[in-house]
Amino acid sequence: MRAPVRLRGRARVEKIVAATAALLPDREIDDLSIAMIADRAAIGRSSVYEYFPTVSAILHVLAERYASEVVARTGRLLVDLDSHKLGDIVDILLDGSADFWNAEPAAAKLLLGSDARFSLKVMIKDLHRAGAAVYHQWHKPDWPYQPMSDEDPFCTLSVLQYALYAESVQRHGRITDHFRQQTKLVAHAYLARFTTAIRPLDGA
Repeated sequence: MRAPVRLRGRARVEKIVAATAALLPDREIDDLSIAMIADRAAIGRSSVYEYFPTVSAILHVLAERYASEVVARTGRLLVDLDSHKLGDIVDILLDGSADFWNAEPAAAKLLLGSDARFSLKVMIKDLHRAGAAVYHQWHKPDWPYQPMSDEDPFCTLSVLQYALYAESVQRHGRITDHFRQQTKLVAHAYLARFTTAIRPLDGA
């Protein structure tokens, strides 16, 4: 993307990105075109090309914004939390993440959907680590693993979470109550292997 310098240019970029987000829920990603986005934004195609050479370039900007937003939103849920018990933190973050994806169908389709492009799926790796960082901010585990490493259980937990949520989005178009609860069960059972600070929800 060519970064706009003037206020008018920045406003035009926002219109382009917003138009793309509005189109996503009802269309396949590969069906999107510059012409379609320009029409939705009520601007000329040349204005889109001035800042974005391809639809993929717009999608990358949108995906980066959604990735940052889901981490920021879920992290804010813990600010006023009285409990620092790991089980409470896990449940709040998993619920907050599910609520975000359900409230933002374009984000869910773009990053969790079955037709998400490979280049965008790679971005999920950074999202996994960002999600793990939120856990580390609010809970200091006693396990002997380097934070944010491949061995860090919080990183693996984020991978499991997004895999299950992606499965729900791909099957049902949203994160269902069933998948939300199953993800909590998996998270609690997995983390119980590493610390006594959490017990599996099913009592196992």
